[in-house]
Amino acid sequence: MEEYNSLRWVRLEEVGVEFSYIKSVVKDAYEYPIKENTIQEFRENIKSYIDIDECKLLNLLEDETYKKASIFSIKQYKKNKDKVPIIEDVTNDTFNVLFKEKNDINFTDGEYYNGKLDDCFKIIYYSKEDEFVTIKMACVISEDGSETLEDGTTEEYDVELYDCCKFIIDINNRLVMMFHNDIKSNIISISKQVTIKKTAFRTLFSITTKNIIKYVLNGYLEKYFNEYMKEQRAGNLRKLVSIIEASAVDNDNQEKSLIRSVKRDYVHSKKRLDAIEDAMENEKLTISEIECSLDDVIIDLQMKGDISCINSFLYKEVVENVSKEFFNGYKLS
Repeated sequence: MEEYNSLRWVRLEEVGVEFSYIKSVVKDAYEYPIKENTIQEFRENIKSYIDIDECKLLNLLEDETYKKASIFSIKQYKKNKDKVPIIEDVTNDTFNVLFKEKNDINFTDGEYYNGKLDDCFKIIYYSKEDEFVTIKMACVISEDGSETLEDGTTEEYDVELYDCCKFIIDINNRLVMMFHNDIKSNIISISKQVTIKKTAFRTLFSITTKNIIKYVLNGYLEKYFNEYMKEQRAGNLRKLVSIIEASAVDNDNQEKSLIRSVKRDYVHSKKRLDAIEDAMENEKLTISEIECSLDDVIIDLQMKGDISCINSFLYKEVVENVSKEFFNGYKLS
């Protein structure tokens, strides 16, 4: 992985990792105060910090610098009801050995792969605990780039893009959390990037889309909205909500309906809020999106299991705040 260090730094800069965060990670992990003022300066001088292994530092930095998460529910096989996909592979010792062999996991649990990457996602980290399994994957995508020069001619060149993602498997609750970022690709759309990651994960376990489906969040969003409305009526708001959306649950036989309120100053019209409540009661709409501020971090939650961090990253403390506010304090590995 050392040969991809430069690409990995570029990826961190593109997703907007602040240098102050890098400095704090270096201080915690290596006890070095950083004298440089930018990522570029630090990269140029990193060898002067003798104890820092650049590749290991990048592993630490990538671990929490994701802006997006998707939650999936694991569904039991219909024909073989004695086995649960994914869970069986990681908890059954025999299957776990076969799983590692099949997916070329020839490095120790808790250690990182340090070899070649190509445009197919490869497992670079695997760790199994009692309740959770963590799998990290990465790839390097090659694309053609071009630039128009001052004389009007076009110069073509090769572009390499590093992409990585993290999956956490909750064994007891049969859930999978996928953490990821968008990459600046010229040919792969953002929606396709997500599809590629999901497909790569399913391929690891030889399962289909029927075995792992989006975990629907509307029940949690409705609960949060109802609490917000109680605070609203009491004139004692503690929740800062910038987007509220209600829509019909997907159904081919149901007419699509949607009502939405967007207020970046967090002050929503009483009439619009009443309309949302009325639509929930009389038109069978459900809360399909909420965007809110939690300790100055803006979080957007979608009914279909997608969570986005708008102005920061899904750091440990951010995930804990989201869990406390929406998921009854659920503990993630």
